[in-house]
Amino acid sequence: MAKEELIPTFKQRTQAMLLCYVVFIVLYMAAQYYAVYRGLDWSVVMAIDNYIPFVEWMILPYSTSGLFFLLVFYWVDSTYQLKLLTKRMIAVTVLAFIGFIAFPIQFTIEKPLHHIALFNPLFDFITTWDTHYNQAPSLHVAYAVLFMTVIEHTRRFTPQVKGFLQLWLALVALSTLFVYQHHTIDVLTAVFVCLGVFLFLPNKEKALYRNIQKGIVYFILATLLIGIVCFSLERYIAILLLWISINLIYIGIAYIQNNIYFIKDKQGNIAWWKYIILSPYLLTYYMLRQLNNVYYPVPIGELLPELYIGPLISNQQAQEYFKGKNVITYDLSAEMIENNYLKAHSTYYFMPLLDIGQANEAYLQEIVQHIVHTYNTKENNTVLYIHCAMGLSRSMAIAALAYATCVKCTKKEAQEHIQAINQNAIFKL
Repeated sequence: MAKEELIPTFKQRTQAMLLCYVVFIVLYMAAQYYAVYRGLDWSVVMAIDNYIPFVEWMILPYSTSGLFFLLVFYWVDSTYQLKLLTKRMIAVTVLAFIGFIAFPIQFTIEKPLHHIALFNPLFDFITTWDTHYNQAPSLHVAYAVLFMTVIEHTRRFTPQVKGFLQLWLALVALSTLFVYQHHTIDVLTAVFVCLGVFLFLPNKEKALYRNIQKGIVYFILATLLIGIVCFSLERYIAILLLWISINLIYIGIAYIQNNIYFIKDKQGNIAWWKYIILSPYLLTYYMLRQLNNVYYPVPIGELLPELYIGPLISNQQAQEYFKGKNVITYDLSAEMIENNYLKAHSTYYFMPLLDIGQANEAYLQEIVQHIVHTYNTKENNTVLYIHCAMGLSRSMAIAALAYATCVKCTKKEAQEHIQAINQNAIFKL
């Protein structure tokens, strides 16, 4: 019975849909009348807008936005998802309304005549009910992005159907440009608004939703850079910013999917093509690590007899500390490659954790139990070295859990012991 209560009724779905529809109509029409009344001649045209062609058939996906608006409320799987969708729809609509009132910009490029008679009713509908105002952010685009999240989460469709619907919604969003209803700034601000709403109204049914929030931050940064590219189209700057944007989007997807092997494979190696494509991210990470070594150096510390913790170290440091000893290395860094000495002269275990991510509890316990078992069964003159990239958080958090297990103390006592070794240790995972 309790499970049935989690599934929204037809009435609840209809009420949510009507609520969002009324909010949309009232705010959109109010903003439209306000913009027409003020009659301001404002517009924001980016360089890329001059290269966007008019594509008549794009009126077909454009015209289906309303159909999706009616249907998505009946596709959600639970009352929680229905409430989340309703909150997000209202939030996006209100934020768009604020944008329409604060910046009542208009579409300025003259629309070509359309020639396919079949599309006349659809274009006539736009001409009758719409104006050149209410541009940024585009609700057509914002709603399409929201609808994509519903389709991604629902269990009602097969992967093939989901793929088709996602592709169609992408066309819905892009069609706003190709039927000359919106400029690029309207699309970018719509994406930006949606990302902000996802950030502050997360889907808490997702196990590691905090990682999703961190991934969204990467998407926001990528959107800002793409906006700069669209505004100027300076060749070399555009290439560099798009390259960085690809890196940000890739990293964002990795956090959203909790993909701990997004850079290094399961053996701890980095493919050659990742060095090329992800070089902006890898170079930035390397520079941050070097700055950390200068301003917040982390020493290699002995947590327990023959069990050491610290950062990723160089070949020279590895030889100084561990030459002549049997070494078992636990590499927790998902980003930086292990030094050649430890990779070649130690028993190497790669158990990555995302740098600023939330970790799966079962996976954490798997790592800790592996370390504890290895430590308790190792031979004499064998040492363990647990490290992450900078030796600040991941290795310290895992070391605290392992220490508490080995000496049968509380987590707080373990953390205090580690802070005596590394005063900058962070224990949040």
